[in-house]
Amino acid sequence: MVDGIPYDMQSAQRLFEKSPFDFERWAVSMLHAQPNERQVGDKGIDGVRRFIIDSTTVGKVLVSVG
Repeated sequence: MVDGIPYDMQSAQRLFEKSPFDFERWAVSMLHAQPNERQVGDKGIDGVRRFIIDSTTVGKVLVSVG
């Protein structure tokens, strides 16, 4: 790990073992999505990525780390 950020599968596995919530935040950020402010261990939605569809419409992708 470099400054706590995984750079390979082994580092990601260690982060998951150390802190599952930090792993979730990292995984969501790798998709350029915004992690939820409040994290709960409910196996639900962990973050959201928004994108512009047209000049008046914004879409969103729900991210769940499983």
